[in-house]
Amino acid sequence: MPPRQPPRWRRYDFLKILLSFQLLVYINRDSYLDLIKSDFPLMTKHLELINRITDILTFLQLRTRNANSLHLFDINTRAEFFYRDLLSLVYGWKLRKPNTASMNAAYIDLIDDVSDEKIAIQVTSQNDSRKLWKTIEGFFKSVDNREFNLKVLLISTEAKEYRRGFSKGAEFPFDIETDLIDIPKLLKKISDKRY
Repeated sequence: MPPRQPPRWRRYDFLKILLSFQLLVYINRDSYLDLIKSDFPLMTKHLELINRITDILTFLQLRTRNANSLHLFDINTRAEFFYRDLLSLVYGWKLRKPNTASMNAAYIDLIDDVSDEKIAIQVTSQNDSRKLWKTIEGFFKSVDNREFNLKVLLISTEAKEYRRGFSKGAEFPFDIETDLIDIPKLLKKISDKRY
């Protein structure tokens, strides 16, 4: 007699379990939201706002990534205006498009030159090390840019785990933790902010 084989999972069984799990999550989610709404109305409003902002930024991130895959890069330029206003609101900066005659516009998309903390931002959809290094090196080679703190905003991809830092001592003062902003980091900042 052949050894007994364990029962095979049929597709139907798997779908039944998956639907049961989804139903359980859905029921608990509604109970949880009802509890929050009744006991913490301000928390609910904050949660709803964060969810809406997350949806919008995720949509824009995916839309940018997909448009870029089709070599449609005009969305990157239009996104600069959106992120100019969003970053100004979230971080308290006074960002504007740079005057190309006075700034090295190849490495600067947005600047705040009126606040005490002078900020220059490169808005990019590329997160590879070579692009970041080229941006940082090109930015800090210009003597005019040395008074600015460089930030890099990744609008279609997330930051990777980079094996090496991008600062070169005092010559290129760039800290990945604080100067590289991606969508998850921006969402965390928005979520932590009290308006």
